[in-house]
Order: sequence, then C-alpha cells, then structure tokens
Amino acid sequence: MSERLRVEYAVKSDIGTRAEQQDTVSVFDGGDSFFAAAVCDGMGGLNGGSAASRAAADAFVETVKSRNSDESISELLLHCVDIMDESVFKLKAPDGSRLDAGTTVVSVVIENGGLYWMSVGDSRLYVLRGDEFVRATRDHNYFLSLSEMPEDYVPGEDEVAKGNALISFIGMGGIDVMDVSSNPVKLYENDCILLTSDGLFKALSEEIMKEILSSEGNLNLIADKLIAKCEKLSPNVRDNISFVLIKIRGVHK
Repeated sequence: MSERLRVEYAVKSDIGTRAEQQDTVSVFDGGDSFFAAAVCDGMGGLNGGSAASRAAADAFVETVKSRNSDESISELLLHCVDIMDESVFKLKAPDGSRLDAGTTVVSVVIENGGLYWMSVGDSRLYVLRGDEFVRATRDHNYFLSLSEMPEDYVPGEDEVAKGNALISFIGMGGIDVMDVSSNPVKLYENDCILLTSDGLFKALSEEIMKEILSSEGNLNLIADKLIAKCEKLSPNVRDNISFVLIKIRGVHK
C-alpha cells in the first residue's frame, strides 16, 4: 500500500507598499493522496500583471483537476506550463490588442508521499528538513545565462546591470527555460515546504526565513511571523508578498 502523508498548509498575501496586489495563489487539496499549489507573481513592468497572475493560477488549477489518468506528474506539470503560457499570452487589453502581460510561477504537486515541482521565472521553492534549508529552484534571469558562459568569459557592465531581468516567464508565447522535476522527492513527517514570490526573499535572508520556519507554533502563526518580519525590516519600500507554507504532519498507512 502506498504511503500517504497528511498535508497542512497556510496561504498568505501582503500588498506591501505597492498600489496593487499582482500576486495570485491557487491551491487544490485533493485529500491525503494529492495536493497541488502554485504562486504566481504578475510582472509589474508589463501591463496587467494582476490579470496575468490570475489567469495563470486559474489555468494551473483547472489543468491539475482535469489530469488524464495515464499522465505522470512530470507530464502534468509540463502540460500546465503550456496551458498557463497560452492563457496569459492570449489576454486582451480593453482596446482588443494583446495585453502583453507576464507572470512567474512556482508550483508543487504532492502525490503518494512524493514532492514534485515546477517553476518559471524567479519565484522560489524552499524545503526545510531538520536543520537543512534548501532552495530547489533557480532564478531564471540574466545572471543564470551569464553563469552558463565559459569560465573565461568576462561580462560587460551592461550585461551585469541587467542581471536580474527575467529570461523566462509565463506569457512569452513559448517557454524554453523552466525547472520541472522528473522524479519525486520522498517526504517525511515535519518537512516544511515554502513556495513564495520574490517579495519575501527580497526582504528576508534565507537565514532569517529558516529561523522563523523552524519556530514553534501552528502554520498560520509562523506565516504571520514571516510577514511581520518583512514589515519590520522593510517598513518603507516592500514588494507584494505571497506564499504557501506546507507542513507534513503525519503518515497515514
């Protein structure tokens, strides 16, 4: 009999000091044997970031719900990327022209005790197990492109200046750069999983996040501590923050 883990989760969003919340979170709780979640961060530099993140998050949940019985989780997540990208790419502005919007996404699927993930852009997935705090995803920005250049390559000042600019995001009309896990990571009781938009890790170091995630209390309390720490450390300028915090609470057999 396959092992099934009990999943507890909390969802938090904070507008920060921005005029609009452009993040969207979607969750599909299918019970002990299946759980899926996505955090989408609409791109404020483009038109309609909030519309893009909503369209992508909705497309993720609908695609997960309509999964074919013979479709593996990795295939499902690749399918999600295509559907989400198409949904955002086709968004229209009020005048009927293409909205030209975009969003990042980080998502997870938990099935039968295994963790799968997918990301496009620079939203991140972290896993805390015991004293080990690991980032599972890469930031798909120009720094990533530079890191893949030959060792003797010396970037120009203009290349370094655009280092944080995204090279991949949902809504491009074709995604080449993404992270999709091909094999599941086996989950254990008390594992903690964090999916987050960049507003959280821009405000908090990984050391601070790890300390808060390791603290005592229920998930909603821990989530509130993360937001409160962001407010304390970045009181004047703070990006949208949205995250899903997941805790593996017990084993069902």
